[in-house]
Amino acid sequence: MDTDALQDWVSWLRPGGAMLLSVPARMKAWNEGDVWAGHFRRYEWAQFHEMVEAVGLKVERFECYGFPLANVTEMIGAFVRKKRVKPDGRQTNNDRSGVDRGPHVRLWPLLSSAPVRSALGSFVAVQRMFLTRDWGNGYLVLARKGDCARVKRELDEPHNRIEN
Repeated sequence: MDTDALQDWVSWLRPGGAMLLSVPARMKAWNEGDVWAGHFRRYEWAQFHEMVEAVGLKVERFECYGFPLANVTEMIGAFVRKKRVKPDGRQTNNDRSGVDRGPHVRLWPLLSSAPVRSALGSFVAVQRMFLTRDWGNGYLVLARKGDCARVKRELDEPHNRIEN
């Protein structure tokens, strides 16, 4: 996503309307999974926060999700996806990433088992402790559109910053 696309999306919101955004985090974490998904980039916290506010949105909540479990599963997934990346271009990879669930389907009996569901619940609880740390693999941002005067006033206020 770039500023032009984000600005276009903001134009669809009424004043006070909310937008929920999720983007891949931390460029240094780029891997074959990003190529498979057709990503163009990963975002850094400050870069993405500034972009969201630059288009007239007020950040209400900014979280970095995925630590610790998704970081590990992403590394494993990158190894598996390396074999599934097609050399026919980013758009083809991007289009396929939303529907190509071959490895997930094969793992579903294991993933849906009671012991794994219980373990995942524990990982979700652990993840909650680290949502304000820039350690995960994705950013989840809740932002709201305001009127011009209110947005300017709110942008001048200090923001909660994610810890590095």
